[in-house]
Amino acid sequence: ENRRIYWVGTWGSGLHQMIFEDPEGEPLWRNFHHQADDRNSLSDDFIFKIFRDRSNTLWITTNRAGINLKVPFTERFRHYRSESDNPGSLSANGIWSFWEDRAGNLWIGTEEGGLNQLRPGARSFRHFRHDPGKPNSLSNNSVISIREDVRNPGVLWLATLGGGLDRFDSRKETFTHFPYDPADDHGIGTDNLLTLFQDSSGVLWIGTFDAGLVRFDPAAASNKQFRHFRHDPDNPNSPGDNYICKIVKDRRGNFWLGTFDSGLNRLIPGKAGEPARFKRYVHDPENPNTPSNNIVATILEDRFQPDILWIGSQGGLSRLDSREETFTHYYEQDGLPNQVIYGILQDDDGHLWLSTNLGLSRFSPSTGAFRNYDAGDGLQANEFNFSAYHRGHSGRFYFGGENGFNAFWPAQIVDNPYRPPVVITSIKTFDREVARDIAGPEGFSFGHDQKYLTFEFAALNYFNSGKNRYAYRMNGFDDDWIDA
Repeated sequence: ENRRIYWVGTWGSGLHQMIFEDPEGEPLWRNFHHQADDRNSLSDDFIFKIFRDRSNTLWITTNRAGINLKVPFTERFRHYRSESDNPGSLSANGIWSFWEDRAGNLWIGTEEGGLNQLRPGARSFRHFRHDPGKPNSLSNNSVISIREDVRNPGVLWLATLGGGLDRFDSRKETFTHFPYDPADDHGIGTDNLLTLFQDSSGVLWIGTFDAGLVRFDPAAASNKQFRHFRHDPDNPNSPGDNYICKIVKDRRGNFWLGTFDSGLNRLIPGKAGEPARFKRYVHDPENPNTPSNNIVATILEDRFQPDILWIGSQGGLSRLDSREETFTHYYEQDGLPNQVIYGILQDDDGHLWLSTNLGLSRFSPSTGAFRNYDAGDGLQANEFNFSAYHRGHSGRFYFGGENGFNAFWPAQIVDNPYRPPVVITSIKTFDREVARDIAGPEGFSFGHDQKYLTFEFAALNYFNSGKNRYAYRMNGFDDDWIDA
């Protein structure tokens, strides 16, 4: 490919990429093999020929499984997945949560596959699973939220769906459980947790599946550690419902909650001796200055615009000016690929990255423009998962779904600059073909009565050709270019 990167095709061992990061040192190797359970893997491990075209696409011919194309711009989204023949791969493909700790370890919570660890520079994952015979193992294999303790580096808090809350000391590799006990009125109140947030004082705020909001102070006496905020149908100042999807604290100290059925809630701390109260922002189809939907999965405070919150729901993307309490909404007709939004991250340029039911979308708040990406661009799949998104300390982004996860640096996601040549493949008059395979500059002459012309054309691009956009213009006849 260049003096630093070489591609090697083998007879029986697949395709290999040799990378010389140091011209004088040993190369790094990346291996690509056929995997029967992955339709996007190499179709055969017996390689005949490797050819690179002008768009930098690799054409790989095989012994018995046709031609493979490896397109450089699909490498921007690094894809990690579980592989049945690789014990060092992810333990499961259903990804539910991420956290990058202060030491650079990436922790991944999965659906029924336990907790995974990817150490800095490592190429394989370590797995932590529930073991009924070990009381200090993970309490449940479905880990839906992860946070590193703000005061104790290396200590992780894990929310599980079915096993309650776990405290994991990653240095000792031991788990401490805080399970639900129906007989304990001072306990956590449920085993079904959804989200975690820890404030600067070390207090953990827990969103649950069926028991509202829980405040947990690890430093308090055991009978005062948990405080509950539950929905009360007779109290309009209580949480709107008991299904808390997301918890965010803004720069002014406000807590914002995403709920499953009551839109957006704001926790207003009580003054001396007064209880806290919750203000509800609920969708009203007659009032555009309300949330676009009551299922709010994600909330992000804008890093560059004070008082601006971005809300992802099953009704699209919303911008909330929290000081003015005004909403602006963005829908599919504005460029979103899908109105079901699971996660929002913001990059260093201010762009928002949205995980949806139909791929990833990059949104520019300054222009209102969307740029959409799908599985054809290298994503793990078109559908992503609730809560499976994270920005690491390095600025690297992680988004997970049902086929593993993608990791990438937003600044490296640039559009393919290659503009494929366009050729006219057929010309018809009155539905009768008069020319085909037009490749030369000779041109054609038509009679004055041959006014109705049909042109067929194609771009010489063989990857994601459905995303090519065409425009045509007949000089002397059309005033401007016409989108085809």
